[in-house]
Amino acid sequence: MADNKARAAAPKANQPSWLPTDRASSSKLNTVADSVDALLSPDGAPEQGHAEPFRRIETFMMQIEKVFSDCIVCKQILSSGKADDDGRVIVAKPPLMRRSLYDDKTRNGITFRWNDEILDGGERTATAADDTSEIQVIVPSYQVGDMLVVTNGPDPWLTTIVGSGVENDEIKGLILTAYDTNVDGRAWARKLDQTLGNDA
Repeated sequence: MADNKARAAAPKANQPSWLPTDRASSSKLNTVADSVDALLSPDGAPEQGHAEPFRRIETFMMQIEKVFSDCIVCKQILSSGKADDDGRVIVAKPPLMRRSLYDDKTRNGITFRWNDEILDGGERTATAADDTSEIQVIVPSYQVGDMLVVTNGPDPWLTTIVGSGVENDEIKGLILTAYDTNVDGRAWARKLDQTLGNDA
């Protein structure tokens, strides 16, 4: 019976090969480091049964400059701790907070409709099958000046901005280059004042 799939692959020339009892000399440690570098590079990544090469994920500190219904315009925080005023990064909101993905759509029996008066997409109405409803807001809300931890992520996690309404006209169709990792735990919650359009 063929056992090619079960058989371990032979080590490559640049991969370490020695007994566990061997002493870890500097030359052997350098060999390990070279092997790791080769694995982290797109050309040296091992095949994993798919065509996409390995991509390194990086995180960055960003400061919010403007909030839209699907995304956030941010300034990157430099190593000096100051914001980069010369460039802007389009950051995607977490998927469950994006208007274009869930506006007027039903999820788990609840239909969501965003409030057109709230241009940052931070308010919606959730209606159940029995017509009971509540107004929901993102808590904590996205505010100009807030800090975000942002990652570039693999390509499949990034999408083209679709947007809804005129609030996205200046950035509609741009490619998202990063997304909010949501380390602050933002989530939809029942609004205390069940009145559309008021501050949460």
